[in-house]
Amino acid sequence: MKNEMSANPGLKYYYELPQQGLPQTVTFDICVYGGTPAGVSAAIQASRMGKTVALAVFRRHVGGMTSGGLTEVDLGNKDSIGGIAAEFFNRLGSWSGFSPSAAENTFRAMLDEAGVTVYFEHRLDEVIKIDNKITAITFENNKRIEAKVFIDATYEGDLFRKAGVTYYVGREDNSFYNETVNGFQISPTHQFRFPVDPYRIPGDPDSGLLPGITANPIEQAGTGDDRVQHG
Repeated sequence: MKNEMSANPGLKYYYELPQQGLPQTVTFDICVYGGTPAGVSAAIQASRMGKTVALAVFRRHVGGMTSGGLTEVDLGNKDSIGGIAAEFFNRLGSWSGFSPSAAENTFRAMLDEAGVTVYFEHRLDEVIKIDNKITAITFENNKRIEAKVFIDATYEGDLFRKAGVTYYVGREDNSFYNETVNGFQISPTHQFRFPVDPYRIPGDPDSGLLPGITANPIEQAGTGDDRVQHG
């Protein structure tokens, strides 16, 4: 695991990184971009299958939301969870309500044991392709990783976008793929059930609406949009 990192940047998503001298190229069988739980799992499994694996991570941590604070896991049917996910929870000793630091420590231990090479603070700069095949990716710090296979494990599909893969922001209209439950929907369950005054100053329409609230009429079910989910 490559632990060569900058000074602690504090609570910042993006911060300047020093250049690391002359361009450097490393070669692996598989390169995973994104330190999410999916990225960690993909890297571990590939390494267990005998492949040389690099995991390139945007910041200083692995584990994504699972090690970033979202530790009250929506388990649903626990018996439906298996594989590396179950292994992770069992090693952690808790399937929900664990500490973020314990989650990251467990992810790191599993990566170490699997022999995955982890590159922290490696931010995607360019995707190099031959025809439609990705052959290498470069990073802001002058590093370059060449691999036979690349896996995009980011939450937003950063690698795919840089590679020119088509994508859609928001929800497609039902008619787009001839579906029935796409686009705007009002579900009979899991709805916000509490009355909330929509105005910046409660009871005062002239104060404007709170962020995330719109005065537009409700769309017809199945209507597409360009909105993204936010918290």
